[in-house]
Amino acid sequence: MARRKPNNGFSILTLILVIMATAVLCGLGVWQVKRLQWKTHMLARIEALKYAPAEPLNVALNHLQAGRDVDFIRVSTPCEPAPPAPAAHIYAVTDDGPAWRPIVLCRLANGPYPAVLLDLGVEADSARAGEGDLAAPPEIVGVMRTAPKHAPFMVAPLSGAGEFGWRDVQGVARYLGAAKVAPVFLFLERPAATSSIKPLPAPTDIPNNHLGYAITWFGLAAALWAIYIAALVRRRRKAT
Repeated sequence: MARRKPNNGFSILTLILVIMATAVLCGLGVWQVKRLQWKTHMLARIEALKYAPAEPLNVALNHLQAGRDVDFIRVSTPCEPAPPAPAAHIYAVTDDGPAWRPIVLCRLANGPYPAVLLDLGVEADSARAGEGDLAAPPEIVGVMRTAPKHAPFMVAPLSGAGEFGWRDVQGVARYLGAAKVAPVFLFLERPAATSSIKPLPAPTDIPNNHLGYAITWFGLAAALWAIYIAALVRRRRKAT
């Protein structure tokens, strides 16, 4: 019986596809390793700042102007008296389900910015109808949060007036009638603005599963090569 010749063209094409797929899988694995480093650093920062004494807001805003990272820094500040007014609302998903985060202006007497956007906390979606106008407490402690650098999948505005799907500083400021605000959000820690709004300055449970994701991607790359080598050995045995 004549020996069957292997299809070298098919083998080369398969090898190229395996190499390309490996590059993609390893790229995803490396990306998850980088995300793991970023998330670990962020969680350590949140834990350290959680118990740090609050510093004056204007000091932190000066740090912001100097290019320093102010995310999750605890601050305190007085808010200038202002009459209650309609709040903007940012849609959020919490441990208890979907919720709205009311946003009002905290007007500042001095400092690099005339006002900062104050996130009052979370309330149930069904509670919005009876909320009424809101105002910032006169003396507050909160946590600074920077806005995302780009709009995520859910973007402003949503279906209703003053409803936003992400921390859009400029959009929220325009709705609240502020010509200029600090480029951050201040998440209220205390005191609560009303009994129906629960302050939630930082996530209570931030998962860090990136190591598992990285192992999965690298494992898939290894499995792909194992399958390819097994198929190649089997093909050559059949050809002999």
